[in-house]
Amino acid sequence: MRVSKEYIMALSALIAVLGAVGGGYQFYYRERLDEYQKNIADEERFAKVLTALGTGFDYCLPEDLIKAVNGEVNPMVEELHRRASFYQAVDLREIQPIPEGKMLGFYYREEFARLFTEFRQQTLASYPTCYYPDTTFGAPRPDEFTGMEISKAEVETALRKITFGLAMMRLLMQSKAAYIADVQLWPPRLAEQRLLTEYVVGLSFAMMPKDLVAFLDKLRIGEVLGQQRYANVNAFSIQNKYLRWPMEPPVEVQMLVTFVQANVDETAPVEGAEVAVTASTEGSKATAEQALAAWRGRLQAGDEARSGRMRDVPTTKWGKFKRWMRKNFWPF
Repeated sequence: MRVSKEYIMALSALIAVLGAVGGGYQFYYRERLDEYQKNIADEERFAKVLTALGTGFDYCLPEDLIKAVNGEVNPMVEELHRRASFYQAVDLREIQPIPEGKMLGFYYREEFARLFTEFRQQTLASYPTCYYPDTTFGAPRPDEFTGMEISKAEVETALRKITFGLAMMRLLMQSKAAYIADVQLWPPRLAEQRLLTEYVVGLSFAMMPKDLVAFLDKLRIGEVLGQQRYANVNAFSIQNKYLRWPMEPPVEVQMLVTFVQANVDETAPVEGAEVAVTASTEGSKATAEQALAAWRGRLQAGDEARSGRMRDVPTTKWGKFKRWMRKNFWPF
């Protein structure tokens, strides 16, 4: 049997068309069909939830619901602020606000000199005198900013490092340290799902054993610089290099201590990894009002979305036919 040229061409065209249709179904239509079925299942599930909400809150007035939510949110937020007062380290890093119109380079030089001068005077007035290292705790010296254009954020960050480092030196001096070898500040880090900001500091110093025990006990119960605050000793090492002394020698100590700041007000501006705390009743009420406003916004957005879906429902026969075609033979 002789096969004609026209027959072969027709058969080849048919095979090419079938291959194109099969490839389109496998690589395009099948994925879209699975996604479409998933969207239909989500729509049915959302419709059931919406029906349940409409049935459950059918006879509920919005004003009564808002009052009930306020009655639950405000006490919880106030309790959160009360507990957050123990997890606070803002005052250890607190600086004076930078005046408007002040040249940042000159202001940083003045504040740098003022902070270290005040600390030096306090050290000289105390007895016995404690040696401390000449360090800036990772902050640049004023000469390093010469001829450079610096920002307000850079100045504030550097001054906070100096303030925090000097506070740690004061803590060691108040605990009767014989001398301070070094103070290293770790970068702040967020923890516990951004609820806390941790400030880790490395301390190297020498202290008499009995004073060291009292110092660790104060850190354990949270007595830091005359205020109750959370402090955790992550690790420490103790060395006694003077075992043959006729009297009790000081021991050399290296430790890592973590101070924690509670991030109660997440709407505050963020500097590095830290978030400020608003520990007041007005702040808690404002937080509750913001939560309620966001809740109302979500409800309004849901109403608008439902009204938009209602506007998309066709009313003509041709529109209904197109909708049926899209639903059963989509995307064709």
